[in-house]
Amino acid sequence: MRYVVYIVLLFFSVSLNSQTVWVQTNGPYSGHLSYITKNGQGHLFAISENYYLFRSKDSGANWAKIASKISSIAFDSDNNYYLGTTSGEISLFDTNMTLIQTIRNEEHEIRNVESIDIDANGNIYAKVFMGGLNLSTDKGISWETIYTSGFSQLSFDSNNVIIMSFYSNGIARSTNNGKGWTEIVINDASYRRGIYFTAYNKVFDNFVAVGMGNIVYISNDLGLTWLLVEDSIPINYVEAVLIDENGDAYIGGDSLVCRSTDGGYTWTKLDGFPKVRGQSLVKQGDMIFTATWSNGIIAYDISTNSGEKRNNGIINSNVYQIAINQKANVFAATSSGIYRTTNSGNYWEQLELPISSDVESTTILASKSGNLFASSEHGVLISKDDGQSWSIVDNLESYPEITTCFAESDDGRIYAGNYSLHYSDDNGETWQSIDVDDVVYKISSIATYHNKYILVGSDYDGVYFSEDNSNSFKKLPINVPEDTQNYVNFNSEGNMFISMNAWQGGDAVFRSMDLGNTFTTLDSPNGGVRFLKIDNNNILYYSDYKNQLYHSKNNGDDWLPLNDKSKGPVYIRDMVFGNSNNAYIGTWYDGVYKTDFLAIVNSEPLQNSVDFGIFPNPTSEYIEIAVNINPTVNRRVDEIAEMKVFNTLGECVIELADVQHLGDVGHLQRIDISHLPRGVYYLRIGNRTQMFVKM
Repeated sequence: MRYVVYIVLLFFSVSLNSQTVWVQTNGPYSGHLSYITKNGQGHLFAISENYYLFRSKDSGANWAKIASKISSIAFDSDNNYYLGTTSGEISLFDTNMTLIQTIRNEEHEIRNVESIDIDANGNIYAKVFMGGLNLSTDKGISWETIYTSGFSQLSFDSNNVIIMSFYSNGIARSTNNGKGWTEIVINDASYRRGIYFTAYNKVFDNFVAVGMGNIVYISNDLGLTWLLVEDSIPINYVEAVLIDENGDAYIGGDSLVCRSTDGGYTWTKLDGFPKVRGQSLVKQGDMIFTATWSNGIIAYDISTNSGEKRNNGIINSNVYQIAINQKANVFAATSSGIYRTTNSGNYWEQLELPISSDVESTTILASKSGNLFASSEHGVLISKDDGQSWSIVDNLESYPEITTCFAESDDGRIYAGNYSLHYSDDNGETWQSIDVDDVVYKISSIATYHNKYILVGSDYDGVYFSEDNSNSFKKLPINVPEDTQNYVNFNSEGNMFISMNAWQGGDAVFRSMDLGNTFTTLDSPNGGVRFLKIDNNNILYYSDYKNQLYHSKNNGDDWLPLNDKSKGPVYIRDMVFGNSNNAYIGTWYDGVYKTDFLAIVNSEPLQNSVDFGIFPNPTSEYIEIAVNINPTVNRRVDEIAEMKVFNTLGECVIELADVQHLGDVGHLQRIDISHLPRGVYYLRIGNRTQMFVKM
């Protein structure tokens, strides 16, 4: 029942650690999706680039994440699910997502089941990465490998003639369930750089094949011969092919979709289709749904020639950086635009940007003046009205191929770094350039202390420091490995922290407590340096490449894990701090998480005296608390003054003022929670917090 467990966990998304509780916010809604399909009930299913499976039962109006590690999906005539995993398994589920059986269990950590096809006779074909094409003729009881060379995909006609497409100048054809293959060369396809997709049109009884080069091939004799339809589509790089129940054919690529209603001989471009990179198509009624590279799901209405995003519930974009302004509004720079929340993540709105709101933004700064600065491929963006409107900064040199990073000094000077360093003393109206060093290739980070101390981290060329308000710079004496990106920080006492991640090893964190004259190499936790952040209380936070958070309350001399047991591999990209209690982390593929319990970390001692468990969990009527005492610290919990239950908004919904009667080790305390609404809650005893789910 492993997959059922996955589903329960995904619905309640939760705690990154047992000390500070992190809750996934409601967004931003968008995502990197690679595939979309539907079942016989009209439900839509989408698979993301990181192998999450989403489902919509209402034509894309709302989506729910129902499983992870899913690389392929197919349905039988009874609408049962066949799910292929990233480890090579295939399992069969009923319509309620209850596991029936695992029909292929050859687990291998790198062998994704890339596609599953089921023919008219119920035979199952599984394409496995580095494992060839595998066939089962007995509903998964046994399997045989029937093709071992590389290929693109399969298509079937009504009589189970199989056409296999290649990234080359031909196809392979089988009439015996793939036991034997006949290779058919399409000479012109070699010039056109190959055949990528084929599809069978039941209405016209023909096959359509497409690749690169604005052409379509058609076969009217079950794939034996192919006719070239010259310059038939204005698409050079095809990414998706769809043929609907009426015989209408659709080809997507180059941010376009074309349609043919005559079996593929003539094609017209669909007007009004959003300019997004679509990777898969499915049609339902008059709606075409597209799984896109970075913008989630696009729903296009053929009858009105108009499209819209339908991403409610899809949290899958890459959140590169987060900023909080003085109004406590939170902004996220993501792979699919800039988003804002004014209510702590309960709702995120995508902000309108110049040229395209869907443009990738990787950095963002909320300045003391209230202005916002963000990077984009169209240039540096500025907003003077809390993100309501944005404009491109005309007089700041920027480059679409690299990120511009930002920092602000105490006196309000804004710094921007890319191939060179720039500053503005008038809230971004005008900019001046600064010469850091002739050898600096690219600036990766900037930090300031008071008004005159400036740190500049570079890609590959070390770290530079100015003590005179950026009038001059010197290279700091740090033993920097080759091929490193250097990230710089100051704490409120002027201590420097320089973290680096080296593509070829040598990850390290350096500290200077004398403004760069001497440096100490800190003993950082294992796993590599992803980022280092410093909160308002000078506590250091560190993320490694194993998605583990650590913190240090003694300037980096000692590190403690902030998350003991993660519910899954959450790729942490950024961390930002609000007031004394809350913080946000941005992730790749999992949106933004927040905590309102950061004060627990700030106040707790290095050794915790009390731990406890909650049973049952999930629950509907009550919870019981089993308290464990660290005997080296004390043997009772008489010092605990209160027990509180919080909802996901940080509101206290249950409070017990005196819990001294918990008494000795192992004693159970029962709390009635039957009156609480369904949802996720957090129980805090002393300085420890645990999550539970009310069903």
